[in-house]
Amino acid sequence: MLAGLRKDYPQAGYSVLSYQEGRPPVLGDLGSTALPLIAFLTCRDRTGPQHDELIGALGRYLLAMQRQGGGFHARVTLATGEAHVGPDLLYAAGQAVYALVLLEQLTASAPSELLPPHAEVQAAVQRAMDYFADDYWAHGLYGFFFLEENWHCLAARAALGVHRHPGYERFCLDYVDFKRRLIMDESSGVAPELIGSYGFGNVLVPHNTPSAGFGEALAAAMAVRAADGQQRPEDAELMTKVLTFLIEQQWSAANCFACSREQKVAGGWSESVGSLDVRIDYTQHAWSALGHGGRELGLLPRSQGG
Repeated sequence: MLAGLRKDYPQAGYSVLSYQEGRPPVLGDLGSTALPLIAFLTCRDRTGPQHDELIGALGRYLLAMQRQGGGFHARVTLATGEAHVGPDLLYAAGQAVYALVLLEQLTASAPSELLPPHAEVQAAVQRAMDYFADDYWAHGLYGFFFLEENWHCLAARAALGVHRHPGYERFCLDYVDFKRRLIMDESSGVAPELIGSYGFGNVLVPHNTPSAGFGEALAAAMAVRAADGQQRPEDAELMTKVLTFLIEQQWSAANCFACSREQKVAGGWSESVGSLDVRIDYTQHAWSALGHGGRELGLLPRSQGG
């Protein structure tokens, strides 16, 4: 299905993925290609090399969208395939780094004419990590305020076996240490069932996805620390609280006794206890946090790849 969304630019030598049903969009987002590329690369051990030509075309798109300083153009003009100069978008740059790290790993282990040269991908990853480690958040609020940078932590963890970068890893660790201040605990004065959630006290109902996203980032940070032989008991304690909150938010036959029989939601997550909308990302992020966080706590077996 994803492969069927490709839009090719033969002269440029790359492709993007764009959902074109209905009125075609004018611009394509970086993340709309980077995130599916992560899926193609992550699943390649299961699918084999059948999508390598597309992986190479999407990878060359990310390389072409990288700015000279190491960041990325956030959008592309779909009519021409040229970069659209504009502000950055949340999540997209971290997804691009993550995808390029996985591509670097593939080009090192299975080089192919269908893929960009390993040296080119490696250099792009280095420029990106340099930028996000040194220039991206270089201002007086560093350590006091960050945006949503979860994907950079996932990229840093993926890079542990292929492209370690102390500054980039430090960016992830500093981000998680900032974000942990927003996870509610026993001192927050909230209802007990809200402990472990990402929120702002009893004023607003905490949403499940930001809570799960923090769990994903914390699990990645724990893996980065473990790679250096470091373990912090406070990380495991906090992860336990986050996962406990997420498990309590999961729909089950018991707490969904009044749900419509026509809609099967048991096993999934809605937006929050105050919003019953269910989307795939609400469940995906929670599932990922439980999987990676559970492994860091020793509650689940580690996969063959770690």
